[in-house]
Amino acid sequence: MLRFVLLVAAAACAAAIHTPPPPQSLTIAPGVVMPAVSDGAVALAESTEETDALALWFSKGGRGVDTAWNYNNQVAVGWALGNASAAVRAEVFVTTKIPCVASAAAALARIEQDLALLNIPRVDLLLIHSPGYGEPPQGQPAGCWGAKPCCSSDSELQATWAGLEQALARNLTRAIGVSNFRASHLNVVAATAEVIPAVNQAQMYVGLHDDVAIKRCRELGVTFEAYSPLGPWCRGHCAKPVLEDKTVARIAASHNVSSAQVGMKWILQAGHALVTASEKADYDEEDLDLWSFVLSEDEMAQLSAVKRNATTAAPALAR
Repeated sequence: MLRFVLLVAAAACAAAIHTPPPPQSLTIAPGVVMPAVSDGAVALAESTEETDALALWFSKGGRGVDTAWNYNNQVAVGWALGNASAAVRAEVFVTTKIPCVASAAAALARIEQDLALLNIPRVDLLLIHSPGYGEPPQGQPAGCWGAKPCCSSDSELQATWAGLEQALARNLTRAIGVSNFRASHLNVVAATAEVIPAVNQAQMYVGLHDDVAIKRCRELGVTFEAYSPLGPWCRGHCAKPVLEDKTVARIAASHNVSSAQVGMKWILQAGHALVTASEKADYDEEDLDLWSFVLSEDEMAQLSAVKRNATTAAPALAR
């Protein structure tokens, strides 16, 4: 009997080692639960780099996947999804984004094209990538910013949202939302929407956060999801402002964790989701191990008080 118990215990330990528990999740819409941490695009083109990065992410227990029309990597993402085991694929939460366009019909056509490239019948979350007009998010240029083509007026933004609502009604997606929206853009959509956005995905990291937009999201019941949690997006060799911040480093040392983990934990503990990106196994493990420590109220306040010049801070998406 003792031998049987030991064998069962050993099997349980082996399963625990080889099957990492999924990260914590957030309910973003009725019946729709999204992983708190998702993996964003690494390669902005079709290549095995993206497929390999996602396969590694899945092997470490990651289940959130984030892509977009203008990342031009949908086929590679689709390959990664198709090559995942049935058990993993059943748990994967896929987010994609389309540009703001001129009409609901144009939006619906773009959504259908995106799904065809991903080779899946529907996604879990579909976002308008950027409003494309008005005051841009911090660190982005003025004018027609964001994914092109872009909307030039409130009416076009509302029309694009109507296209997303049609996609939701047709079961092409389980939830719909927006990305890079300021409070003013959220108000424009909310004025005519039949369905309030489930998510607003926007840039946020220690030293840069749009508190007005975050407050409006809370008022509307919109989940805020941060991208570039270590600093503004870039490719190549970049300085990493969050990783090099002295306040972040001091708090990380007190918890015996990395600066990256503290920067991301600050976002999660504030009640938000996040999208990161990594091509290394140990970074994936860090990104998914954000619940083994808790920041104190004072530490959260210190991190929230960090100031950074968004126009001069050297950018970084991933480590």
